[in-house]
Amino acid sequence: RTDEDSTTLQRFRAEMWSVAQMRHPNIVGAIDAGVEWNSNPSSPRLHYFVMDYVPGESLEQRVATSGPLTPPVTCELIYQVASALTEAHRHELVHRDIKPSNVLVTPEGQAKLLDFGLVRQFSHRVTEPGTTLGTLDYLAPEQAKDASSVDIRADIYSLGATMFWCLAGRTPFPSH
Repeated sequence: RTDEDSTTLQRFRAEMWSVAQMRHPNIVGAIDAGVEWNSNPSSPRLHYFVMDYVPGESLEQRVATSGPLTPPVTCELIYQVASALTEAHRHELVHRDIKPSNVLVTPEGQAKLLDFGLVRQFSHRVTEPGTTLGTLDYLAPEQAKDASSVDIRADIYSLGATMFWCLAGRTPFPSH
């Protein structure tokens, strides 16, 4: 098995393809992608993916430094992320890693969803059945059991957990 066939590289390519096909104001856009060849044949190739620069901070940083958000601000930001998820679903994609650190907030208050590294395409399966993927604090129960078969409902659950984080400043089900 070569590095070109690795699951990590398959996921990386899936993320590139997924983000490249979507154009939405609440999704961090793709600019370029490719492979950098090294002159030394024994050195690995560098696969790269260039995305839009988004000034601001993640929801996680914002709540950690400034405390919980007000309900109106939270609702506006979560609505924007839900709109981004609608676009992803329109392209038959499930994000599978919705969490505060994957939502950037610009100084103007625009939410931008990023990190489609665990994306699941409806028609392609990279994830083995029974595998758990995602961040446990925001993971839908069905995704914890089997990430290979989840649909948009798992993203909605994770978005609800993210909304809870924004309002309470903690995860819905603390691990300690």
